[in-house]
Amino acid sequence: MRRELTILLICIGLAVSGCGGNGGGTAVVDDMEPTTPPVIPSLPPQEEEEEEEMPTELTEQDMAFIRGIVNPSVDDDPTTSRPTGYVGRPGQSDGEKLSVTPGGMAATTLAAATNQYVPPDHMPTTRIGTQNIDAADSPFKAMGSEKILGAFMSQAYEKKTQGLTDIVTLFTNRDDPKAVDYITYYGGENGATDQNRPAVDGAVTSAATGVLNIDEAAAVTYGNLFKSSRFPTANKRQITYGDTTQDNVDSDRTFSGSFNGVEGTFECSGECGATGNANGVLISLAGTWTFEPKGDVKTLKVPDAEYDSDYLSFGYWISETTTASVSRFEVGTLYAGSEPQTTAVAAMTGQATYVGEAAGAYARKGDNPAVGEFTGHAMLTANFGDSTALGTISGTISRLVDGGQLIDKDWTVELQTANIEQASPGTDSATFDGQTPRGGNWRGGFFGETGTGATDYPRGVAGDFTAHFENGHVIGAFGATRR
Repeated sequence: MRRELTILLICIGLAVSGCGGNGGGTAVVDDMEPTTPPVIPSLPPQEEEEEEEMPTELTEQDMAFIRGIVNPSVDDDPTTSRPTGYVGRPGQSDGEKLSVTPGGMAATTLAAATNQYVPPDHMPTTRIGTQNIDAADSPFKAMGSEKILGAFMSQAYEKKTQGLTDIVTLFTNRDDPKAVDYITYYGGENGATDQNRPAVDGAVTSAATGVLNIDEAAAVTYGNLFKSSRFPTANKRQITYGDTTQDNVDSDRTFSGSFNGVEGTFECSGECGATGNANGVLISLAGTWTFEPKGDVKTLKVPDAEYDSDYLSFGYWISETTTASVSRFEVGTLYAGSEPQTTAVAAMTGQATYVGEAAGAYARKGDNPAVGEFTGHAMLTANFGDSTALGTISGTISRLVDGGQLIDKDWTVELQTANIEQASPGTDSATFDGQTPRGGNWRGGFFGETGTGATDYPRGVAGDFTAHFENGHVIGAFGATRR
């Protein structure tokens, strides 16, 4: 083609008719002297566009990660792995399960004497086994800042021991605590005669001044409510007030500080004492103590006084055991709710839809293999009041993404229809256990009790799942609220 193009250009350049395809090297016009044709530069060689070469093999680290999600085949090849159940994963044993406690308004509940502060009952907690993951002495340490996934906040926690790294990523839709009017919270003219609040004896002594009588014995449980530079510290763990050998006894017994987040003045009668623990938290008060708030009690508020009592939590657990030559992974799931549905679901009829989020780990096989962590969208429908059973629930986990990118357009987890079960209403919670295609499974429970009517549906569902596709596998958990 290029040779024919050159001849054509020569003919046009010399305006000679009759040029043929014989490829003559010299052209003659009448009796004119032979003319050397112009040199036509060669066209640059055209480079063929090369397709980007995609990875076709998984690294040993990737393969080890997949083994944590599914069982490898008999050839020990994770790319042809077979489905697996929940057995043996982190988070599934009683010692590792996720549990959450509901919050609410504070009420005095005395605990046995201890040298370590324990959150009062009105403060919600998140536990892995028996370990409060948010406690100061927890082996799990928060990694980075919180992130948002729909209506859920997420936080990753890491625990490291020799040769073992555990990373738990938890999601919760727990609301922030709310402030409450001081007089309403502690009683008085606008409240009950005894609101039974932490570390307080009775209601306020006067609605005009808002003075509180401190329950000294309660300091062992609620010591973190007392704040002042005059209270014990980690370096000075015991202090005596009102020592008659001092010059200004009254001044020694009265000092500023805050109680339960409200600024004011502490005062003790007679000779008093206070003891703190090694962390500088108050664990004992001796004598008779009062607290008077600063400012107009009619407008004062107690911050963070009312905690969310109805919330869901879910997440996943990646455990990596490292030796000199290899890493081994286990991937597990966790879910819980603060108010399991124990009220009988047998009386419920009709349909309820639940919408929320999902997250977990995945392994994609084929020409472009990858492993990683995903988030997705959860939607479930419960049909209550079946004539022969308590009803059924089904749904989907869709739009699975990693870093904002869709993992595979065909990946949608079908949560196949499962029966709703409740062994003993009033005691046991309502749960479900079903299948996903290609041998996967899913399960969960209802949370957020509302009442006993036919349409008093639970406010939320949470659960976990495994799923298998022709080109990959996923394991994850979900939380969804009623729409």
